[in-house]
Amino acid sequence: MRDSAALGTGRSRLVLLAPRLPGAEHAASSLVGYLPCPRLVYAGDLLVPRRFEPNYWRQSWDELRRIAASRGLEPVSVASLHDDPVPWDDVLEALGPDAAATASR
Repeated sequence: MRDSAALGTGRSRLVLLAPRLPGAEHAASSLVGYLPCPRLVYAGDLLVPRRFEPNYWRQSWDELRRIAASRGLEPVSVASLHDDPVPWDDVLEALGPDAAATASR
């Protein structure tokens, strides 16, 4: 099975990604979408708000960060099933300085 597929072309292109990362338990059953033109990631339920899941949000958010880094994505914002779009920098900031440094490599 391929781990990505592009739908459409040009400014309306959507890239679907099936995450395959070691240790990414939640992401393994997820599908992530990326719109390169507005640089928007659709995270499904990987970006669960901290108020919904105060104990395990960090694991899912970090899996999403690792997916973006491993695929060379440069998102500006991220939308999810559970909340309105948020700036990608807010996700990195919430994960701490080590995550932001890793994401910029």
